[in-house]
Amino acid sequence: MVPREVTLALLEADLPGLEAWAHRHACRLDVDREGLSLKAFREPVVVTGALDGYRALPPVWTVTNTHGADLVKKLSASKSPPPGVTSSIFHGSGVICAPFSRLAYKENKGPHGDWGGMANWLNAGAPNDVRATTIGDMLQVIWLHLTYAKAFA
Repeated sequence: MVPREVTLALLEADLPGLEAWAHRHACRLDVDREGLSLKAFREPVVVTGALDGYRALPPVWTVTNTHGADLVKKLSASKSPPPGVTSSIFHGSGVICAPFSRLAYKENKGPHGDWGGMANWLNAGAPNDVRATTIGDMLQVIWLHLTYAKAFA
C-alpha cells in the first residue's frame, strides 16, 4: 500500500486545483488530512472521497444527502447523462461507474472486471470513457453528472 505520507503529499499537490474547483462551484470543502478524506458540500448533496492509497489506487467516492442517505442508487435510476456524453456515471450498478472510482472495480464487488484492476485506473476504460486524474477533475465529473441527473431536476 502507499505510505500515508505519500498520499498526503499528493493530496497537498492537488489541493490548489481542488480549492479553485470548490470556489467556482460554491461548494464547501472539508479536507481531513488525518483521515485522508474529503467532503464537498452543496445542499442537498455531499460528495465524499476516501483517499487512502491515492494515486496507486483511485479514491472511494460516495454521494449522499446532508442526512447521510446514499443517493447513488436514486441517481442510477435517472440515467440522465450531460449533453454530449453517451452515458451517465450513475447507472444500475449502485456505484459511481468511472475508472477513477474504486468501488466500480470487480475487486470491490463493482461491475468492472474489464478495466484491468484498480491499480490500472489511470489507463482503465474504453477510449470514450470519462477521464479524471486529479481530485478536482474527479469532483468536476461527479458534479457535472449530478447536475444532469433527473433525480435533481
